[in-house]
Amino acid sequence: MEFFGRSASMKHYAALLLCLPIIAMAEESSKPEPRRYEGVLSVGYVYGGEKLPDTQVATNGVATIRAGSGFLVSGGGTWKFSPKLALQGTIGYQFHGVNHSSGSAYVKRYPLEIVPFFYPSEKLRVGAGWRHNFNIEYDARYNQSSSIDFGSSDGLVVQLGYQLNPDVWLHLRYVKEEFSSAEYSYYEKQYTQPSVDASNIGFTLSHTF
Repeated sequence: MEFFGRSASMKHYAALLLCLPIIAMAEESSKPEPRRYEGVLSVGYVYGGEKLPDTQVATNGVATIRAGSGFLVSGGGTWKFSPKLALQGTIGYQFHGVNHSSGSAYVKRYPLEIVPFFYPSEKLRVGAGWRHNFNIEYDARYNQSSSIDFGSSDGLVVQLGYQLNPDVWLHLRYVKEEFSSAEYSYYEKQYTQPSVDASNIGFTLSHTF
């Protein structure tokens, strides 16, 4: 009887061992696959660049606009080729404006950014890529001057990202770029704005989905 009891126990033990790989495979298959493509929405603020003309004097104190400063919002997607490499593309809107009792002034543009990322770890990534600005426009209405159309420009963007949670990244970023304008009219005279350094540094919060 003792032999048969041991034999039954051994059979149960062997059956359990056979089931373990099946259980492990079921658990593995139930885990979601890592997303190869992610949508991304970002918001942030950047500061820098040269002061633009005709915005120095305001009714109360001094108001200035720098070519690189402003709020930045963007959207796009990230394609992960591997756990270590990804490519992100976004299109955005960058705006900086000031107001006072005699008028307002602003500078705006629509930046396109293509940035390859390298992931040294799961929560850290670093990237450097191309930035192209569309429709760069400066409007200094303090003295009723006409707007300056800087056209478009190309630059370099560098980003260092830290993952705050699985769907949120905090990025420190640096952009190197400059603007050059076509001729513009001011009090019925034609002028050409010299090249303006619009380089800036700032941060963005990015939500992936």
